[in-house]
Amino acid sequence: MGLLNSHGLLGIGRRYVVGECVCLCILGYVLVGYGQGDGVSRQISNLRNPDATVRAAAAKALSASPSNRAIAPLTIALKDPDVEVRRQAGTALYLSVGIVSIENAFAVNRAIEPLILALEDPDAKVRGNAALALESILSTVEGGMQALATIKNPHAVEYLLDALQDPDATLRRTAAQALGGLKASRAIEPLMVALKDSDVNVRVNATDALGELRASRAIELLIAALNDPDGNLRGHSADALRKIGPASIDPIVVTLKGSDNPRTRAAAANALGLFKTSRTVDPLVGALKDPDADVRREAAESLSEIQDPRAVSTLLSAWKARDADIIAGAVDFFLHRRNPGFEDVLIDVFEKCADSKDDSVDFRLASYFINDGTPKLKKFGRDWATTHRYQIRTLPY
Repeated sequence: MGLLNSHGLLGIGRRYVVGECVCLCILGYVLVGYGQGDGVSRQISNLRNPDATVRAAAAKALSASPSNRAIAPLTIALKDPDVEVRRQAGTALYLSVGIVSIENAFAVNRAIEPLILALEDPDAKVRGNAALALESILSTVEGGMQALATIKNPHAVEYLLDALQDPDATLRRTAAQALGGLKASRAIEPLMVALKDSDVNVRVNATDALGELRASRAIELLIAALNDPDGNLRGHSADALRKIGPASIDPIVVTLKGSDNPRTRAAAANALGLFKTSRTVDPLVGALKDPDADVRREAAESLSEIQDPRAVSTLLSAWKARDADIIAGAVDFFLHRRNPGFEDVLIDVFEKCADSKDDSVDFRLASYFINDGTPKLKKFGRDWATTHRYQIRTLPY
């Protein structure tokens, strides 16, 4: 689809999908590029047109050609009396955030408060689009989370707490994320309730928020989340416990020693490593004798992160004993030590740990080989990845 002008192609159909809202945007609405940069200005001006149809079309056109300049006017349009204008303004803001430049991050962050207020809009699509735009700002724009602390509106927390109970999971997860940045202590109890939300992304964001709030009251629930089937949530729960601080350590140790679920014990071993303190060495050394291989590997990796002579001595003893699981867990530690004959030892460990049902350990070892290994290890890792049809990213250093 297109129309020709003196410069060639004037408009092309473009389809955007935002939540449940599918917007067919015609680029011809906004004559940008080809020296016609006044198109954005024209549509911004049209946002103030007395005719609601014109205002809605202008917001829709700005969705087709997102612009930093349009962010402030679109933010104002979130309060338009016409529901379609508000819907289109929310969509355009969401799309504009994706192309915002660093120098305009401050202007974008000023949209956070109006977007929070839009979460109370009576129209579900307006609320949904506002939540998507807000989530995008908080997740991608520099200083987005920090900008929450500058919000002066006394109702912002209440609106977010209301959104935390909205039927739309997008609103709930965005509200949880924002409440952590607002550092609102009265949000702790509702966020603890959100740890049981049916949507895993809501649970993840609630976990992060409780960590930001240093919510010691939530330690027991966060430790329970170490047993969640979702690995991403288990990782976020461990990090939240780290943020809460040393008060989390003893309850995690109890879980490491006492849980009858190996997945929970492995997550607890991982969590203890995040503290990087000598206080966790003894329980982690004890976990190296756990009957479950995943627990032993997690404990070894955690020990490798702790600058303590007992941790180093324990790992070196495992190297001498050629304990495959412990060496695999602390592979980064041994890669950097470059002990004599380490290449052959690590390849042997790889082959001993190979699991046809779950190749996550193989993938992790191959990634380390490719990124930190010698030419021999790099080749071994790449050959394994090729055989198993994996693409392993080389990390920049």
